[in-house]
Amino acid sequence: MFNYIKGSLELKKENYIVVENNGIGYEIGISNNTLCALPNEGEEIKVFTYFQVREDGVSLYGFITMEEKRMFLDLISVSGVGPKMALQILSGAKLNDIGVAIISGDITLLSKIKGCGKKTAERIIVELKDKIDAFGYAMDCDLPLATTQYDEGLIDEAFNILVSLGLNKGEALKIVKSCYKDGNTIEELVQNCLRSIGN
Repeated sequence: MFNYIKGSLELKKENYIVVENNGIGYEIGISNNTLCALPNEGEEIKVFTYFQVREDGVSLYGFITMEEKRMFLDLISVSGVGPKMALQILSGAKLNDIGVAIISGDITLLSKIKGCGKKTAERIIVELKDKIDAFGYAMDCDLPLATTQYDEGLIDEAFNILVSLGLNKGEALKIVKSCYKDGNTIEELVQNCLRSIGN
């Protein structure tokens, strides 16, 4: 229903914020990832949102980047994972690390997050491992992604080449991310990745 809300950040707390838009203060649930990237109270902000309607009430959840919202939507698509648990997971690790953990099947990292036990971690990996956008979550998401430009087509192509050469998805993601440089051709990027593997 609401794609995003843009307005004044009136209040920020550990689990929620209040954004005023046209005289209305919207209380929005957030993760620690979003909290850490927020500006000071009183400044303008744009928050991507998810609106949940239930029999016992309605809730609004917010995300500082579309990447975090996309991960949230992926998480709540898993059986047994609701919005509140998804926010706990997003608060328990960097978005980058969560994405790599899912793709590489790292149950240990996910199960260490508060509220996400081993069985839930296993279910998340099983249901999302082959569905989520591999390179989309591999970028450093500590700050809004608009501050950094990436050639996602180039990264995707290099990632697929490394996987076809036998690397698992988690290793391929880390290597492509570490070797990526603006202006690289696909040949240069893959060569840099292969040199990194050889070192």
